[in-house]
Amino acid sequence: MRKIIYGGTSIFTGDRIADAILDYGAALAGASQADVIDFPGRDASGELRELRLLLGPASQMVSEDVDIEWPEILSPETVAHLDDLTAGLTALPDFALPTFGDQEEGRGTS
Repeated sequence: MRKIIYGGTSIFTGDRIADAILDYGAALAGASQADVIDFPGRDASGELRELRLLLGPASQMVSEDVDIEWPEILSPETVAHLDDLTAGLTALPDFALPTFGDQEEGRGTS
């Protein structure tokens, strides 16, 4: 279980979900974009809730491992969705631009 501290509020969620949230937040910041995400988590009293979080270039979050007796929150579909969103922002293009070394054959001829 991990605790995410965001905007002065503590949110508790599963390890893999927290990692996917931070990875997506970093990708959004790198792309100067923002998004609102939904994910399962627990509030400070331990109640399981569906949470919404705004992520963007100015988002500042801390995630830390916590030793709490609550069951780990598993949501493979949430992790897969966040991973897909992250990949969409960080994927390299399907084409390659030529570099100076690619034009060796034509060098020296005018």
